[in-house]
Amino acid sequence: MMQQDSKRKRSVLPETATLAPGSKRRRRKSVPSRHAAAMLPDELLTEVCLRLPVKSILRFRAACRSWDAMLSSEEFGQLYAARAEEMSSAPKLLFVSPTANFNSTAVYKCSPSKPTDDLLLTLDDVRGNYVEVTPAPCHGLSLLYDGIAPAYYVMNATTRAVTRLPPFRDVAFATAGLGCDARTKKYKMDPITTLCGIWSAFGGA
Repeated sequence: MMQQDSKRKRSVLPETATLAPGSKRRRRKSVPSRHAAAMLPDELLTEVCLRLPVKSILRFRAACRSWDAMLSSEEFGQLYAARAEEMSSAPKLLFVSPTANFNSTAVYKCSPSKPTDDLLLTLDDVRGNYVEVTPAPCHGLSLLYDGIAPAYYVMNATTRAVTRLPPFRDVAFATAGLGCDARTKKYKMDPITTLCGIWSAFGGA
């Protein structure tokens, strides 16, 4: 009888140990699944990310490939820019200024409701006293012109991303504008040139 009782006790101990508080088995059950975020609908992820600051979105893009594809898509960029414009209570102005060494250009965002200006980004090797900004943005994108290079830049003030456009043939007395094709959803930079000539009724020129 003594041997049977000891065997029963030994068989019961492992079962009670697995159910004891703080056991490894219970800790494993409390750990959430690593695929829980992947089960969320895309619409819910989009709504959540639209309410996040730019710094958080940049960090989330490095989480996985699917999030990077969604947050870097053109559709999400348009939705984010539209929401930012809707939530802004005061108008904002973009302006450029040369840095202390005059070898780069700082781009600022200012608002009448704030006492200080916000530094968005800095363009290296671009002279601030020769940089122009388009008067009105196009879906959150602004066109910058460097008169020294010469070169055009497309800037997104929301994401603080800047892209230098391919080289072009610079023409005197010319300007350019940024537009969006509603059918193809593509952005285009259209140069506008002013040509002056003399016409003679007798010479035909």
